[in-house]
Amino acid sequence: MVFTEKISIIIALSLLLVIAVLSTLFYMTYLENLKLKKQVEMLMEKSRELESLKIKYEVCLTNATNLRNEYESLLEKLKEYETTFLQFKTISTVAFQQKLEELASKINERVYGGKNLIRPDDVEATVMSVVGHKFNEETLGSDLYSIFWFIVRNIKYSKDSVYPFIKMFNVSITDASYNITIEVEWVTNVYQTPIETLKRKEGDCEDMAYLAASILQNYFEDRKDYEVYVLQVLWGEEGHAAAVVRHINGTIAIIDPAGKYFTGRVTEVMFKPAKDEILRWFGYWGINETNFKRARFTNILGEAYAESIEAVIGFLD
Repeated sequence: MVFTEKISIIIALSLLLVIAVLSTLFYMTYLENLKLKKQVEMLMEKSRELESLKIKYEVCLTNATNLRNEYESLLEKLKEYETTFLQFKTISTVAFQQKLEELASKINERVYGGKNLIRPDDVEATVMSVVGHKFNEETLGSDLYSIFWFIVRNIKYSKDSVYPFIKMFNVSITDASYNITIEVEWVTNVYQTPIETLKRKEGDCEDMAYLAASILQNYFEDRKDYEVYVLQVLWGEEGHAAAVVRHINGTIAIIDPAGKYFTGRVTEVMFKPAKDEILRWFGYWGINETNFKRARFTNILGEAYAESIEAVIGFLD
């Protein structure tokens, strides 16, 4: 009995010892598991950080690739610009001077006047507003008077302002740049375009004459039996300009808004023999063989000069 109890006690103690050992092992395993779990979580966090860094890296790599492509593209453009610049630098002095001559010509056009200031296309709306239609044989006299009176009524006479006239320029070239020398003279005789005269509602006799010629040319369109001119005359120390319409039969009508003169009577412009009418107009301004200097006729095709009153009559007759 006693032996049996001892055996039971030993077995019980052994079981307790086993349980204690197993419990210890289990607890140690549990602790190790917690440690490993924490390490796994840390590794997973690192993994997420690495994934984020990987994404950022890929973005940076893409940006770097794009920047490189842009850089290479800019290099190509730079090479093109360098080529263009080198080509520009190799332009001859003569070629560059020709370009400047074109520019100077446009500037000096305001001083010289000429056919480029007769601009019928620019005054289409004015013709329709003033006359309401193009050439009409039956209403010709009243139509031309309407044009004359429109300018007299709407354009105030004013003297020209100061304007630069390019007398001379010279171009030389060095390795680095062009050297340009320009000589400018300030003049007080300058032409406006017809549109400028209409917008400003003022101008001198030449401005009104070119406006009248532009309107008349638009009105007559491409008719071959009527020719429209700007007639500019110099005499003594004076000068004046008017528009002249010439018919192929040798008659003319003068429209002189600045001088408030027109060929005709009351409210109708009439065509009269060229010699009679030009001498009448010259008499109106006090022009005679003694003081006459020169006359210039300008139309949309070009210009011609007359050095005497007889030559003026011969041109128009």
